Amino acid sequence: MKIITPKSMFLLLICFCLKKTTLAQTMPVIGNDITICKGSSGTRTINISNKSSITHGTAPYRYSWLLLNGGEYTVLANGTVDSLLYLEDYNLDISQIKSTSILRLEIIGSLNENNDSSIYLFDDKEIIVQKPNVSLLNSNVCEDSYTIIYAEACNIDNSPYTYSYVYNDPLESNYNALLINTTEWMSADSFILNIASYIDDTENKEINVRVRIKDVNNDIQESDNLKINVINMGTPALPTFKYLCNNGKADVTLELDGMDESNLTYNWFKFVSLDSSFLIQDSINKSITFDNGGIYYAAVYKTNTTGGSCIAHTSKVNVINMATVDPNVLAERNYLESEEDSILLYFTYPFNPIIRDLINIVWLKDNTIIDGATKLEYWAKEPGMYRAVLYDLCNFETNSNALVIMQNTINVKEIQFLNSFSIYPNPTNGNILLSNKSNDLLVNPIEIRIYDINGKVIYQTTEKTKSKIEIDISDKLDGIYFLKMTIPDKNIYQTSRIIKIKN
Repeated sequence: MKIITPKSMFLLLICFCLKKTTLAQTMPVIGNDITICKGSSGTRTINISNKSSITHGTAPYRYSWLLLNGGEYTVLANGTVDSLLYLEDYNLDISQIKSTSILRLEIIGSLNENNDSSIYLFDDKEIIVQKPNVSLLNSNVCEDSYTIIYAEACNIDNSPYTYSYVYNDPLESNYNALLINTTEWMSADSFILNIASYIDDTENKEINVRVRIKDVNNDIQESDNLKINVINMGTPALPTFKYLCNNGKADVTLELDGMDESNLTYNWFKFVSLDSSFLIQDSINKSITFDNGGIYYAAVYKTNTTGGSCIAHTSKVNVINMATVDPNVLAERNYLESEEDSILLYFTYPFNPIIRDLINIVWLKDNTIIDGATKLEYWAKEPGMYRAVLYDLCNFETNSNALVIMQNTINVKEIQFLNSFSIYPNPTNGNILLSNKSNDLLVNPIEIRIYDINGKVIYQTTEKTKSKIEIDISDKLDGIYFLKMTIPDKNIYQTSRIIKIKN
C-alpha cells in the first residue's frame, strides 16, 4: 500500500476544487455507506455505478482506492483504464478496517490529448465499524454482591455466536484470564459475575472485564473495557470488650479501617441470644454510649450510585457491667474421695481472656490466701472452705460465694447415689431427664438447681428420690448452664455442665 503525503494531497485537493463544480454529476458512484463488525474478516464487494457518464477528459484514466483513517489516506489499490466502462467493482478486505473510516474512489484523467491539465473526480463512502453491545447491570457494586454482563454481538448476517468472558488479571498485562465458572467459548450471551470471587485479585477495588464474541467463521469481535467499581467497605471493627464500673457508662467508637466515610450510615444492635439480636433505637452515629452490659455489634451502610446500599458488620464488643457481675464459683462435687483426690473449682462467669489480663484473682482457703492461686480455676486437694476474690478492675473487690469441701469419710451411700445419675440429652433443646441407675432410693430429698453462666439460679426444685426426674428449661436462652444436685441434709452435692441449643 502507498501512503499519500500531505503535499500530494494538497495538489489533488486544489485540482478538485477547480473542477468539482462542473464535473460533479459525471463521477461514478460507489454505492451506499458500508457497515462491518469489528474483528470481521473476508471481503466486501464495492459496486460502482454511473460508469459511462464522464464526457470530459481523455483516456487513459488513472484510478485509486483510498482509505482515510487517522488523518492519512492509505492506497488500497490503483491502476489505469482506457474507459470508465472497464472500471471493475472492488473487493475490499475488511480485516484491515480497524475503526470507522472513509473509503474513496479517486479518478484522474487528462482534459485533452495534449495533457494540458487533468480532471480530478472522487466519491466517498463511510465504513462504519460496529462493536458488540456489551453492558453491565451495575458498574458500582458491593464486595459481597454481583453484577450481570450482557453481551449482544454486532450481528449483520444473523450468524450464531459464542462468547468468552475475560478480565484483566493484575498479574498479567492483558485480558487473558477467564472469569470464574466460564469456559473459553460458551453459548450464554449473559453471565452473572460474583464480585466476592475477585476481591483478593483486584487492585484498588476495581475489576475490568471484556467480552470476546466469535462467529462460525472464527471472526472475533472484542468489546471495550467494562470497568466495575467495587465499593470498599473495609473491615469496620470494635474493641473486644468494654466495662462499666459502679453503673457508669462506656463509650464505643467504630474503627473504619481507612474507609471513605462519605455516604455512610450506622445502626447498632444488641444480642439477646447466640443468633438473635435487636436494633437499638436511634443508634445512627459512628459512636455510641452504653450504660448496660451485653454483647453488641454495629452495621455500616454505604449508599452507591444506583441508590442501593452496601453493608458491613463489625465484630462483637462485650460490655460488662462489673457492678452486677456475680463471681459465682462452683465445684464438680464437694467431697474428696481419697487423700490423693482433687476437686476443680471454677467460675460460672465466662471471662474474656483480655478481661482476665486486667483483673486480679486470688483464692482463699478458710479465709487465708492460697499462695500462687491466681487463675480462674483452682484444684482443691484438702478439706476446707474455699472462695475467690476479684479486685482492681474497677478499684473495688468482689467476693465469690464460699464452697465447703469435705473429706469422704462418711455418707458413702449418698455419694454413690449421686454418682449414679446420668443427664441426657446433652446438649438439649430444653427437656432434660435425670436417670438414676441405682436400685437404691434414699429417704432424703434431692435439691436441684440450674445456674446460668452469670451464676444466677434460673431453675430450682426439690424432688423425692426416684429413678427418673424430668426438668424443662425450654423457655430459657440457648447457652451453657450448670446443674447442681444436692442432698441438703447431708450437704453433699454434684455439679454437671449442660448445653441448651436451639429447637
